[in-house]
Amino acid sequence: MTKVKKVGLAVLFVTTGILHASAQDVATLKIDRPDGKWIDVTDPPPFFDQSGIVRELIFTLADLSAFELSIAEIQSTWEPAGPVRVRLVVADAAGKVHPVVNAPLRVTSGKWEGRLTTCWTPLNEPTGWMAGTLPDSVPAELAVRGNVTVCTSEGLQARKVTAKFHRGDGLVGVNEFKIAQQGYQLPRTNDGNVRETRAIWVSTSDIATAEGIDELIDGCTRARLNTIVPDILVRNTFLATSSLMPTAESVEEGFDPLAYLIEKAHAAGLEVHPWFCVTYRDRHFRQWFAGNRGTNVNMIDRDGQIVDLGADVHRPQYRDFIVDLMVGVARDYEVDGIHLDYIRSMGHCYCEPCRTEFASQFGKPLDEATDDDWIRWQRQAIGDIVQRTAEGVRKFRPTAKMSAAVFANMPGGASQGQDPAGWAEKNWMDLIIPMDYQMQTLQVRANERQFLAALNDGDKLVTGLSLYMRNGGKVMSRPAELVQQQIELVRRMGIHGYCLFAYGHLSQEQFKVLCEKVNAEPAVPCCLVHIARFDIDAKASHGP
Repeated sequence: MTKVKKVGLAVLFVTTGILHASAQDVATLKIDRPDGKWIDVTDPPPFFDQSGIVRELIFTLADLSAFELSIAEIQSTWEPAGPVRVRLVVADAAGKVHPVVNAPLRVTSGKWEGRLTTCWTPLNEPTGWMAGTLPDSVPAELAVRGNVTVCTSEGLQARKVTAKFHRGDGLVGVNEFKIAQQGYQLPRTNDGNVRETRAIWVSTSDIATAEGIDELIDGCTRARLNTIVPDILVRNTFLATSSLMPTAESVEEGFDPLAYLIEKAHAAGLEVHPWFCVTYRDRHFRQWFAGNRGTNVNMIDRDGQIVDLGADVHRPQYRDFIVDLMVGVARDYEVDGIHLDYIRSMGHCYCEPCRTEFASQFGKPLDEATDDDWIRWQRQAIGDIVQRTAEGVRKFRPTAKMSAAVFANMPGGASQGQDPAGWAEKNWMDLIIPMDYQMQTLQVRANERQFLAALNDGDKLVTGLSLYMRNGGKVMSRPAELVQQQIELVRRMGIHGYCLFAYGHLSQEQFKVLCEKVNAEPAVPCCLVHIARFDIDAKASHGP
């Protein structure tokens, strides 16, 4: 099965059966998949991203100097009007077996006749099956037949394919058939529970009151999510109790939002990973910090102007403060994890201390820094925060999961000090969450491939997906079908979790899709198994 795009002025050529392409033809095709299994197109024009168009432009590519066609398999519940599907395959001259798509197959029994159509994934990739529906009265025998046109190097050839099956052949249960139709199987624990991180980012406004938290817990429980990531530090707002920073004035006196959230979430079986916007500081915070800590953490751009949002991570006083604040929350609250967002430099700082320190280390002015210099310089400061936070949190909460929201574009993140693969390899981070908020699902796939290739442990990847979109200057919830499509893409890629941005954009339609389709079964967070394995490995290495 192959999706093909000719370059230049060439056209797409499709038959209802098999396409044979010469070596010259193949050379004009763009191969996108790393494993070479598919010839595919990333970022197709919107016209070609329509199901009705792209599905007609998909066919099987094989060496047809010699070949055999056959109906290889049948599956059915064998219930009245139940589903039935078959696999039509071609064995080519090299002995390789490929499913055939878009073949005109029919299933018959006596005078009854039904049509079989190709089954597709949400990304318009063929699953290898052709499906239809049984008659209201289940027959004792079914016949599958069709005429397939084959395009070989010798020209077009017409071949008939037939097969007969008796009632009960390929019998599968209804639930098993549904799982198979998804095109993926979710990982499970030894006792059969689905193992998948299902997280959602939650803003400060959603957890400011007990009523809001109660509503949040109820919604997450019914949607069968298992992890809440509440924003407790953004700009100058802090929604917890600490000796290092005052609680936001908007919080009712005597009420501790984080403590109440953790109590209610744990009672409902949900994890809580407090979310810190590490460098997303406004001028009010910077003024407070300078007055209370005696250090100016304003960032200065190349033109000498103060950057509106940010804090100079190259100031050790700021790094000490933010690390102590996050570790202190892990110490004082029964958190299940700590989540680092805006774990980046927020741009380039040209303040005088930065200029002096850079020149001392690199032997040249900051204005002459190369892209590689900036990456190295920024990663030192950001990496220091990540490492010390991880070490401090684990001192008080050994099983707490460290996670970081990072750019879906890895080179862009590197320029601001991000090193997700390095953090994961050094075990500073248990979960890397790329903020993959693309509308184009194919682009999400391309981005996530980079992270799968970069991370040594696939269990450490959780994809950040958006619940909202922009239309001009207006922000609105995305179509529920798109949210479902992207979650199912993540599953097909072997990624064992997703995190939704954000709770405030969760529409009724999206909620219904989560409850009834996407999360039909409850799940335990994936990383629980990862930590258990890490502990076992440590014991094996160091003895009892």
